[in-house]
Amino acid sequence: MKRKQKTILLFHEIESFLFKSNVGLILFLEIVCGILFTAFALLIFAKLSDSILENQRFLFDSTIMQFILGFRSSSMTNVMIVLSIIGSTGIIFGSVVILVFLLLTRHWRESVIYSAIVLMGAGLNALLKLLIQRPRPGLSPLVTETDFSFPSGHSMDSLIFFLTIAYFTFHFTRNRRVTVAVSVISIVLIFLIGVSRVYLGVHYPSDILGGYVAGIIWFVAIILLDRTFIFYKLFKETNAKRITL
Repeated sequence: MKRKQKTILLFHEIESFLFKSNVGLILFLEIVCGILFTAFALLIFAKLSDSILENQRFLFDSTIMQFILGFRSSSMTNVMIVLSIIGSTGIIFGSVVILVFLLLTRHWRESVIYSAIVLMGAGLNALLKLLIQRPRPGLSPLVTETDFSFPSGHSMDSLIFFLTIAYFTFHFTRNRRVTVAVSVISIVLIFLIGVSRVYLGVHYPSDILGGYVAGIIWFVAIILLDRTFIFYKLFKETNAKRITL
């Protein structure tokens, strides 16, 4: 009975906090929307993974692959190899530079968030590959890959990396124009890196889609944790002041 009363009291305190704090209300809405979005994305990824584990074929895989492979040429191959390198070595180098910068400038909270999103995201991709174990497509690959295919590591890592760049751009500058510009460039690079992996013959389009979905789930989940912590901290501070008064 006491536990029930405490729960009811807590709900009343949260309700009062939301009505009195605009920041708290915005944070609450962000958290709710983030949870709903993550749940929807998880359903999509689960459906994709289940179909792949049952060896089902996706019609869009063969259609998209035939379309993209039709653009193969020596000059286009060079471009796609560069894009693929950006999605691997470039992201590793960029991640280290950004993390060192955050640590040297003593942005401790941001460095923890960045590490959780980018570095742990790469570990999550490796784990998902081992769990699902989808073989690579055997359509005249132009580069050699030895690990499993789903979800695409290049796609997942590039989405996580560039979304985080856009997120921190707004976090540090609060400049909407700069953030929009960085976001547009990021989206284009994410898309092109995904296309490059199909072009090079080492991924199915469904691998790319799986990488994008897994990446956005991980990105939103970490941001949600951060926003929830901020909400909880603000709620406790506001409640403590009300009790003191």
